[in-house]
Amino acid sequence: MKNWTPYIPDHTIKAICWTLIHSLWIGLAVALLTGLVIMLTRKSSADLRYRLLCGILVLFVVSAGVMFYLEMRSPGTLQLSPHAGNTFHADAKTFIIISKAEVHLSPLDKLIGFLNQYINVIFMAWLLFFVLKSLKMVSGLIYIQRIRTYKVHAVADEFKLKIAEFSRQIGVTRAVNLLQSELVKVPVAVGWLKPVILLPMGIILQLPAEQLESI
Repeated sequence: MKNWTPYIPDHTIKAICWTLIHSLWIGLAVALLTGLVIMLTRKSSADLRYRLLCGILVLFVVSAGVMFYLEMRSPGTLQLSPHAGNTFHADAKTFIIISKAEVHLSPLDKLIGFLNQYINVIFMAWLLFFVLKSLKMVSGLIYIQRIRTYKVHAVADEFKLKIAEFSRQIGVTRAVNLLQSELVKVPVAVGWLKPVILLPMGIILQLPAEQLESI
């Protein structure tokens, strides 16, 4: 198959694609583990459950990284089943059949051969979705930055004191800013290093104190 990505070695493309394929069963195992953790920690604190779930997420990333490392170190050849009596060498560009005799492949061998044959197509499809998702994420970050800095207004000091009091009660050590925004339609919390709670403009005057404190 023609190499559509001349700046990336074929072996690297193959390693990426097979890592993506392996990530399917890794993701399934992680999902089962996540469900088990959620089920067994129903009565545990939210902090413990959060840390466990974050640990599982890190485990998935590390597993994918290890799989990529192993694929990069693999020789890039596929041995057929012993009963076939032939060796089938595959790389990202072509297939070479050592014997001219008819080779009876198992369904798994056929699937692996098919994936190796269209490895560049898989890589290009993944790369396209990656770029689209990255653009979507960047646009979301730009939007978040815009709503937290554009057309925002400070609130009265009494509400700032309330925010500080609630932060101490739930153990939030970072300073949380409270602002009114002309852009948001519902209350929104954004940011981690510099968290901000945005309230729709005028909602402070419309809601009872109890509902406002709940928000």
